[in-house]
Amino acid sequence: NVNTSSADRDYPRVDYLYTFDLQITKLMATYTLLLFGICRDLLKKDEISLVTEQLVDAQTLLSIVKKAHPELQNLPSLRLAADQHFPKPDFIIEERMEIALIPPVSGG
Repeated sequence: NVNTSSADRDYPRVDYLYTFDLQITKLMATYTLLLFGICRDLLKKDEISLVTEQLVDAQTLLSIVKKAHPELQNLPSLRLAADQHFPKPDFIIEERMEIALIPPVSGG
């Protein structure tokens, strides 16, 4: 009888597969914004598209729109709507949302 250590014995090989959930950050976001009223008249379009480096909040998106389309900068109280609601300034806007520029309205 030969005495063998456990290191010398043949054990079935077991490979372990470790998986990790990796959060992937999307590098680009494409937004399509519907235009109404004077916004549509000024830009002569029904909608515009903007590409950002990442998802942005409502305030940032509105700022980007105004920089990309200077003709909108002088409109008082231009608002952004997402999914038929007026989001808070820090609300993150997702690409899949229905986004619209709501021009100033008159009336009472």
